[in-house]
Amino acid sequence: MTLSAAENRWFDLIKHLVYIHENRILTEPEFETMTTTARNKLISNDPVTCALYFEHKVKEFCKTFSCTEGPFGKLEIKHFYQRTEFQQRGSLHFRVLLWLEGCPRFDGHNASEVEAFIDTLITYSEEHSFSGLQRHKHTFTCLKKIRRQDNE
Repeated sequence: MTLSAAENRWFDLIKHLVYIHENRILTEPEFETMTTTARNKLISNDPVTCALYFEHKVKEFCKTFSCTEGPFGKLEIKHFYQRTEFQQRGSLHFRVLLWLEGCPRFDGHNASEVEAFIDTLITYSEEHSFSGLQRHKHTFTCLKKIRRQDNE
């Protein structure tokens, strides 16, 4: 799984940054009317606070993995591997690989069983407010777009 920060959407983080750098309390209505440029400026001026905030959110999120009401239910996490990366804009990015006890092992002949198991863990809905964030858009910083132009 990949966990990426969405700093400019987090009211609590922006509120803390405003308090630290402008010595004032930000209200939710002010946050809602704040421009993306203003939010991004606060974020880029304090990457350490942003990284610590995101790391804390990830640790709290990962606590749900070990409870039966969590995303993996009664499946026990036997091992995990986590890699911390920084995106080009400086935001933290966590890549996590989990080994779950009790899940089917792919042996080349049980693809439908493995697919059915995966479908119990992964869901998707077009109606979800964040569904648009799960799509890659080729922007001017995208290496794939740059490589395409070089090959033409």
